[in-house]
Amino acid sequence: MLIVKTTKALPFLLCLAVLTSGCSSISRLQEFPEPPQIFGGTRQNIREPGEVLERSFEFASGVVGPISGSAENYGALAAGMLVMFPFVFTAIIVETPLTLAADVVVLPVTIPAELFWSSQNEGPPDEPEAPVPESGKTEPGKLSAKQAEEILAAQIGKWEYTGHFQPAKGPPQKTRFLSEVSWKEKGKSTQASELQIVPPGEPSASGREYDAARGIFILRHTQGNEPEKVAEERYDPATRTFRSKGGLPGILPENWTAETAWQQIDKNTWKWTLKIFENDRLNFTSKQVARRVK
Repeated sequence: MLIVKTTKALPFLLCLAVLTSGCSSISRLQEFPEPPQIFGGTRQNIREPGEVLERSFEFASGVVGPISGSAENYGALAAGMLVMFPFVFTAIIVETPLTLAADVVVLPVTIPAELFWSSQNEGPPDEPEAPVPESGKTEPGKLSAKQAEEILAAQIGKWEYTGHFQPAKGPPQKTRFLSEVSWKEKGKSTQASELQIVPPGEPSASGREYDAARGIFILRHTQGNEPEKVAEERYDPATRTFRSKGGLPGILPENWTAETAWQQIDKNTWKWTLKIFENDRLNFTSKQVARRVK
């Protein structure tokens, strides 16, 4: 009788788990709080079967390690793994059909949930494009004091950023920031206070100044207790774009690099792009559109 009642309650419990955790299956429970996917766990098992094996052996080593006395006692651990192999193999066989069954049961929840999450987490559907520059415009180089002041002045005001983060693995994540930019030293440098609304984050501060001797802009950014990030930007008047490329010592490992682009679309719109590479392989992307609030 108890088994029958439990079986009847299972669909309800699974749906409740999807709604409260944002996960759609057994395999994706460890990825909380990523958004749900239709047949998310089943697709993950098919796409990355090695993860199922890894999770199973992690479980086995967690059981065998204490029994063998030490996880570094490789001989005993290997022997224990052989003993545990039938159980691990069974777990692999059992997990996929159970995950498939769970994904089927929660379809009434995952279908509308994924549609909702997708609509919330996609980047701007129609990102504004800057006008195509006319031929013969100035190439990146040194600016006059007046030009530098005008470029910095265009960023003064209150702004709302919307967009998304896109890691190499996983779905995009919706973002929203509020920023207020003011003069730090009129005509020469700006300062900004920033608040990350989605996902919630610590307040941050940044500033941009023009180094006339070198013909570049210096962008500084700090958030919480993290070390200050400093980027050297070159400004292209033809595309109205600040660009930087290089490492971030103390922030990123030596083999990692970051590229940024901060482009003015019109007087009320800017577009920010950040790309982080690991050994020239794209690892993370951030795209934001800033619209003037005031």
